[in-house]
Amino acid sequence: MEAMDQGMDIINGLHQFFSDDRELAQKATECGVQIKDIRKPPSLTDLHVFTGQISKVNIPVIAVLGTDCACGKMTTAVELNQVLNRMGIKSIMVATGQTSLMQGSRYGVAIDALVVCQACFEG
Repeated sequence: MEAMDQGMDIINGLHQFFSDDRELAQKATECGVQIKDIRKPPSLTDLHVFTGQISKVNIPVIAVLGTDCACGKMTTAVELNQVLNRMGIKSIMVATGQTSLMQGSRYGVAIDALVVCQACFEG
């Protein structure tokens, strides 16, 4: 509340959505600030069913994976992206978690917060 009184936007990486809390949402409106819940999935209208078009994409994809947190996945991805771009190879990092979204990734979604929709898998 004090941060909003000071005109600060709220960036929330928790699974509990601050924007769904009436008191916090009202305070944000009163203070003219925004609450951004990083893990809040996109609305259904902004999602689409898999079409298979990805199979037509003919560019290299590099997946950076790890078995635990804090083992260097993000640092590796950021550095690799920067080096490729410096070399003149157009590259973009696609976020899959809240940390890279909070750090400003242009594309991505926190996949640990997505809910599977059974209707999406039915014919």
